[in-house]
Amino acid sequence: MDKYIQELISTESRVIVPAFGAFTMERNAEGKVDIAFNKWLNFDDHILSEYVAQKRGIAREEAEKLIADFANKLNNQLETENRTSIAGVGVFEKSESGIVKFEADANAVDTVATAEPEVAVVADSEASAKEEPAETAEENKADENIAPATPAAEPAETKEEVKPTYVNNTTNYYGQKRSNTWIWIVLIVLLFLLLAWVLLFVVNKDNVVYRYFYPEPTEVVEQPIAQPDTVVAEPVKEPVEKTSLSRRYNIVVGSYKDRPSADKKVENLHERGFKDAFVADYTNEHGHWFIAVIEEHSTLVEAEARQEYIVDNYRIESWITNGGE
Repeated sequence: MDKYIQELISTESRVIVPAFGAFTMERNAEGKVDIAFNKWLNFDDHILSEYVAQKRGIAREEAEKLIADFANKLNNQLETENRTSIAGVGVFEKSESGIVKFEADANAVDTVATAEPEVAVVADSEASAKEEPAETAEENKADENIAPATPAAEPAETKEEVKPTYVNNTTNYYGQKRSNTWIWIVLIVLLFLLLAWVLLFVVNKDNVVYRYFYPEPTEVVEQPIAQPDTVVAEPVKEPVEKTSLSRRYNIVVGSYKDRPSADKKVENLHERGFKDAFVADYTNEHGHWFIAVIEEHSTLVEAEARQEYIVDNYRIESWITNGGE
């Protein structure tokens, strides 16, 4: 089974081992391939089972049984020894908090990095396109030796249409002298309006228009406010911070021993656009934790779909809880 997983990693962008986890491959700008592992992305997409069935010549149901036994062996080793591996793929280690860390095998990374890219057929077609004109020229030359070309008919004389053009800034479309009278009219009107504004609002401050737009300030006398005999202060309601998990399906992206680290993770999620992220308390057999929840959903199917979308588009690993279970 190790060999089949290694072969698929070199050709597929994602390989899922049902009931164990998924491997995702991504080539960066430098051409280097990164192999990541997500334990919580473990549904069956039938890619591995169909590949095993084809390689061994067995039914897909039998291949799924072999894969289930293989995943069960890996999970048992992680549970009892906190460590397991897939030959030629990488090593898995389970921390005290239950997080599985994966270190890719160097040979697996090299295998993916050296995988031959698809060769486009366009090159052959372009090469044939470049060679084609030479053959066509030879055929045309042979045709000229066989029969002389018929002289082309001379085109009939056409009367060229002369369009008027702009001569300079003082002429119009037809080359006639342009009049600047309207410019002087606009300038005179603007000067008249400016003079009228100065006379009404600056020089003569006693006119009705000026007093309408610039009324004289009036002194406002504040009336004393009667004080009640007894003043009962209403209690100030402080915002309630969400610290407990609901019975919905929560997508968790990290667990921490201290609250500041969890708050910092949630703040980073807010900056990346996940405005519903929050910090909640979480207690298991390993102790008390502060976990960062990126989203919560009402159904498991909806939560799994969002988890897969977040992994593919944001490269954020996560797992799903139901009210802390």
